[in-house]
Amino acid sequence: MAQAKGLLAPLTKAECLANPTWPPATGLALILPFLVFSTLACGGNDPDDSTGTTGATAPGNGATGTAATGNAATSGATTSNATMGVSDSTSSAAGGASTASGTTTDVTSDAGSGGNTTTSNITGSTTGAGGGGGSIDDLPETDCTVSVMTSEIAEIATVGVVTFSADLPAISRAEVQFGKDESYGLAAPVDLGATDYRTLLLGMTENSSYNYRVAVSDGSQVCYGDNQTIETGSLDVDGLDDVNVGEGTPSGFIVTSRGGDVIIFNEAGELVWGYPFGGRLFSAQMSWDGQTMIGRDVGPFDAANGGTFRRMGMDGSGAMALDAPGGDHHDFAPIPGGIAYLAKTAAGDCDQIFIASDAITDGEPLVDTWEIFQYFSEPEGMGGGQGELCHANRIHYIADAELFTVSDRNKDALAVFDRAGAPVTSIGSTPSGGWTQHIQAEGTGSDWRVQHGHHFYAEDKLLVFSNNGSSGSAMLHYTINGGSAALDWSYADAGQSMTQGDVQHLPNGTFLVTASNAGMMHLIDAQQNLISSYSAGGEGGGTLGGFGYAWFRTTLYGPPPSRP
Repeated sequence: MAQAKGLLAPLTKAECLANPTWPPATGLALILPFLVFSTLACGGNDPDDSTGTTGATAPGNGATGTAATGNAATSGATTSNATMGVSDSTSSAAGGASTASGTTTDVTSDAGSGGNTTTSNITGSTTGAGGGGGSIDDLPETDCTVSVMTSEIAEIATVGVVTFSADLPAISRAEVQFGKDESYGLAAPVDLGATDYRTLLLGMTENSSYNYRVAVSDGSQVCYGDNQTIETGSLDVDGLDDVNVGEGTPSGFIVTSRGGDVIIFNEAGELVWGYPFGGRLFSAQMSWDGQTMIGRDVGPFDAANGGTFRRMGMDGSGAMALDAPGGDHHDFAPIPGGIAYLAKTAAGDCDQIFIASDAITDGEPLVDTWEIFQYFSEPEGMGGGQGELCHANRIHYIADAELFTVSDRNKDALAVFDRAGAPVTSIGSTPSGGWTQHIQAEGTGSDWRVQHGHHFYAEDKLLVFSNNGSSGSAMLHYTINGGSAALDWSYADAGQSMTQGDVQHLPNGTFLVTASNAGMMHLIDAQQNLISSYSAGGEGGGTLGGFGYAWFRTTLYGPPPSRP
């Protein structure tokens, strides 16, 4: 997609004179319908004009894309331009793209162990677990020889490792199709730059026999290797205590932690991956390219250093503990090329968003969340703040909008920053004067009281896990309209959780709510009817028991979902 002038870059004065109605009426001009920025529209301040004040204008007319005049949003010592737009995304995938639509995407993929980085054209999965399956089977079949060189179980006893060779000329795509019978159903995309096409089979259950075959294509035809079998073993982690799965449960996987273990289970509640990292894990997620599992402990609440990341390949190789710069704690988010994580640079400071490569130990601050959170005070009698200026506890990266969202437990508020670190907006309780880019949410201070998990699952839809609302812990559903957010409904039946807790909208329109301390996940429909439940057992309802943060993925290959 060619980037339109003004969606990702400010206009000059001359361009504004020539285009007085810019930006055009398009949803791409806005990240969220309640925000329009001076850098996106004429009538704002020219960044080259030394007499003007650069900054984000007050909310404008989202329907027409016309900016309203308003006060610049000054954040602390800096006044920033929030230049935002939806850009073409180039994903780094573990041999495949994680697109649920099944469309073809050019992907720069990092090879597995022993492989080289390559750029390949890979089609997103149309299977529940897949990454790379679907349309390759629609091609006409031809003859060729596919020889499996090695087939073994990795250090993670549910992960298969397959290498092969094929004599089809000009291979442009390949996948390993696998499943419990010869209808397969799952597909692992092959990184064509990996040595011997080394491919991991992810998503298999414990102590099971799986069939698999290799499919290779030159883009116009496909050929298949013979059917083979592989046997999985047992994982050294505990499974779920109780599972009830109902009709309407989407196919896919939930990545979470349980005590010191990272676990992944499928929609049936069956473990498909697990490893005992040790410690108390607060957050666990796969890296952006899908090749690595990363977990982190709760970390220090108010310190200049400390906290531990743990990382290993999805095949179980290279397990290590890592100390990232800063007093890192609570949570992180996979981003292209690395991670974003929460940390303090000194005791008594507000939390900052740090950016690190996959190495993690090279993290550097991107933005101090005080740029927004300085305008929010702790409600009287909040408690649990450990005397901190800020207490950030959950961070997400919205890839299609290039936004970070950060939750501060003690402010009853979320902050939004762009990929460059510029303050964008906030949502939640009422801020003090000086900050105009705010969305006031109904119920803050009562229904919304202390939050962790949250999910901007659409431009005007928000989920919040309220830990200590008037009716106890609950998932809150909001619709955003301009500068306000209406509370549509709440769901409190998953159980009480004084810490953590998570929420997510899933691709089929269902919702996943995780009451962490209660060790309970509920999958509900849009009418708040319970569909499925997954229990890990809490520790008497106490803190840090049960599940950690949880995130649903339709595939274990490639990037995580942006906005399901």
